Amino acid sequence: MNQYVPFGAACCTLVDPESLLSIGAVVEQQLEDIHAELLAYEYAYAEAKDAYCNLVHCDPPIAVLSQHQPHLLLEHPRYDKVLRPAGFGDELRAAMIYNNRCWGFLTLYRLYNQPLFSTYEKEWIAQLSPAIAAQLRVFSLNSLHQMQQKSSEQERATSHSIDSAPNLSKPIEKGIVLLSEQLELLSANRAATSWLDRLRQHENESNSAWPRPIHTAALKLLQQPADTAGYTESLQSYIPACGYYVWMRANLVYTNDEHRQVMIELESAPPEQLFRLQCEQFALTTREQQLVQHVIKGLSTRQIAAALHISTFTVQDHFKSIFTKTDTSSRRELIAMLRKR
Repeated sequence: MNQYVPFGAACCTLVDPESLLSIGAVVEQQLEDIHAELLAYEYAYAEAKDAYCNLVHCDPPIAVLSQHQPHLLLEHPRYDKVLRPAGFGDELRAAMIYNNRCWGFLTLYRLYNQPLFSTYEKEWIAQLSPAIAAQLRVFSLNSLHQMQQKSSEQERATSHSIDSAPNLSKPIEKGIVLLSEQLELLSANRAATSWLDRLRQHENESNSAWPRPIHTAALKLLQQPADTAGYTESLQSYIPACGYYVWMRANLVYTNDEHRQVMIELESAPPEQLFRLQCEQFALTTREQQLVQHVIKGLSTRQIAAALHISTFTVQDHFKSIFTKTDTSSRRELIAMLRKR
């Protein structure tokens, strides 16, 4: 890419397509020292048109900080306060969208002495971004596949019959972390320490750094005005890490003296969230997902048709497509496969 669109540094962030929260990122060394500041400015100016969360709804979903005009750089706080002091100039950011879902963000930075990003370079990235998005999607869903394989291997190694099979769905203890408004650790239970170690290992981070999913969720919650006492918001996201899917909930809470704190909950992803990821993995349409949910509940063809206000023939046609996508041949086999996974 650097051959066609030269840049001084880059950052690629994988996100949960539901919440758009970071679930991992690759950040070049030159950006590590200012990455936390960039995140802080991102959420402080979350209403800006080029904010990542708003970029998803743009056409094309790409923004250049300078908009090809040098004087416009000075109007951006993150350029004046963060990028320029670190030796950077222009910035190009793009939402990686595949099938109308955002799987990540790509950000390219020019050094201070490099030219601004051009219209041609912006268009080139726009043409390339769907292919990058497709690969980010595969990377994210591969973690689910690896987790499923790991469970199957454990089952084969320790089981000789169905009766002796281990309970692979047994939940791992929930971890709870409480952070101050300055993102200082206030308290954490033992399970949280274990989850944090796994996430830091996944990101190759030191023990002093908050994993990026936690960092971004906390910053997003804390962007709310300090005088909105009583306001609460909950953010939920999955995190593929070290062969596990971690389910994270972030909540903004208030103490008796109205100080704000962020409570982070970490646990193994519940079955309903893994089901959502499996549907994405098999590329099931919204209607096909509805049929699968109904058949898991034990509904017959006639009952599914009545519930969805479609004909029984349409139900059968949908199941033919579902069987093809999931490499199964019957509803019984489909249910068994989903439950095993």
